[in-house]
Amino acid sequence: KVDLEKIAIVFDKKGKTHIYSNAIQLGNAQEKPKSNLKVDLTLYAPLSATLEIVNHFGKIDLEGKFESVKTFSEFSNIQILDFDGKADINTKYGDTDIQRSEGDFALNADRSNLVLNEVYGELKVNIKYGELELHHGSQASYYNIDAKYAPVKLHLPLGTPQDLQLECVQCDIVSNDDAKVLGKREEENAVQAEVKNGQAASNGTVRSEVENIILVFETN
Repeated sequence: KVDLEKIAIVFDKKGKTHIYSNAIQLGNAQEKPKSNLKVDLTLYAPLSATLEIVNHFGKIDLEGKFESVKTFSEFSNIQILDFDGKADINTKYGDTDIQRSEGDFALNADRSNLVLNEVYGELKVNIKYGELELHHGSQASYYNIDAKYAPVKLHLPLGTPQDLQLECVQCDIVSNDDAKVLGKREEENAVQAEVKNGQAASNGTVRSEVENIILVFETN
């Protein structure tokens, strides 16, 4: 009851902007909640809507078509399924899982793990102090991955459509099929290599510092 009395719930509208928020208003930084309260919010948004979500100590689930979604979260997990649209995801201390989605994605992860499975379109990833696992599907995509202190594991299907430019600084590029990793070379403190499909498909660039880039070529 004490915590319930401190929750500030806001429903507001400013022009075309609709605002919802809820948070416990504590008196000072040393004061802690007395109970384990949870608020579940289900939001149905029209395709033309632009969403901005700020969430701490919870979970965000996104599904469907959106014009644009931007999230800021800490200590929160994010799951995105069958998504179509533009997404700008900013996460710290929480894992993000994206499955069967297409669009324009910008992912910024700090001390967070990312799992991407059959994500198509344009993908820009900046990750540090976490792990990135990408399962590539049957379609070519453009992606730019920059990882620091975060191992990158790429699962590539048989006959992958993807062209990849790889660079690992103070680390290595390892694979279960070295014959498919072309032009591997060392320049100063970096290892560089390519994966080519010979069809000039959409390109992908992967750069990692300190932690390895791991290529897993699927056999079936």
